[in-house]
Amino acid sequence: MMIRAGNMRVVSAALFTLALSAFAIPVKAHEFWISARDGTLAPGDTIVGDLKVGTDLRGVPYPYLPDRFQSFSVTVGDTTTKVAGNIGDIPALSHATNQSGLHVVTQHTTAFRVMYSEVAHFRSYLADEGLESFAERHRARGLPDSGFEERYTRCAKALVQVGQIISTDRDIRVGMPLKLVAGANPYAADLSVLPVTLSWQGAPVSDRQITILSYTRKLVMG
Repeated sequence: MMIRAGNMRVVSAALFTLALSAFAIPVKAHEFWISARDGTLAPGDTIVGDLKVGTDLRGVPYPYLPDRFQSFSVTVGDTTTKVAGNIGDIPALSHATNQSGLHVVTQHTTAFRVMYSEVAHFRSYLADEGLESFAERHRARGLPDSGFEERYTRCAKALVQVGQIISTDRDIRVGMPLKLVAGANPYAADLSVLPVTLSWQGAPVSDRQITILSYTRKLVMG
């Protein structure tokens, strides 16, 4: 598994976020992630967060739009709850907690479309994301070099710790087709290495590029 910059994101020591794009998106594509306002909460607190689109973990929040996602949920233990909201809500995520544990927030979007006017843009994107083999698949299918359209969906995940940190708490494989699953609790104080597994439709995927962006949030006291 190659590790680079883009599909896996770690946001500060107190907030662990994974954001994945399930299918190709344009060259210089925008990232999509779930940005929780706080990564550690007490039971009874509300998980509040934004759906963001941008680059280098800088982006604008998207509102709560049910027609833009196939699923949007919070899972803790064996319990999965749909994220409720009103159309247009910003922040899009507001979920009251009632138990301790590692909370897994996920969203799988509906399909979007992008038009490539030049095959060079498509190839540049593939090279940047380590997906060069798809250029040959494109040619083998007899698809045109320009004016072709692509459909893609996005899969995003955030891990939020509620209550006491228990090192044996684990990330959960929640129903998205593309998953990057943490093999340990990223909030554990004694954690030195975080193992992750990338899977597609339930099967592990090897030799795929994973992008890592690092961001430290500064606190300003006034």
